[in-house]
Amino acid sequence: MKNKMVSVLGAVFVIALLGATVMGCATTGQLKSIASLPSTISLAINASNQLTITATDTKGKTETVTTKCTYISTNQTIATVSTGGLVTGVAAGSGNVSVSYTKDTITKTITVPVIVASPTPTKTPTPTVSPTKTPTPTVSPTKTPTPTVSPTKTPTPTK
Repeated sequence: MKNKMVSVLGAVFVIALLGATVMGCATTGQLKSIASLPSTISLAINASNQLTITATDTKGKTETVTTKCTYISTNQTIATVSTGGLVTGVAAGSGNVSVSYTKDTITKTITVPVIVASPTPTKTPTPTVSPTKTPTPTVSPTKTPTPTVSPTKTPTPTK
């Protein structure tokens, strides 16, 4: 009876082990690729953009792995990247963010181009000059000169 019990337990263990292995193989494939959304980042100085990284296995299953990746900015004077994939513009120019993900000893790496735009100068508004109103001349009445009467000589009668 003791031997039968060990045989039964051994068989159950082997079946359980095989079942787990078979089930594990049936649901997961090997890492095939990773992709980034957005695939290119364009931002302004001091602005940030979050990368979302998706891994696809050989069976077509996808998984968001953003927090499981390693990120490296190739030009930190242009853009920085956090450990969680948040890219921030530092200065105008272009660079790249290298993203790597490893699953079961398989590593995939992609490059995400980053463009940081120069700030657009703010246009100083031209002051609007209101036309000045030309004053209407005021006419002052001019005094009409009073005619001066000169005494006229009375003619002397001629004889």
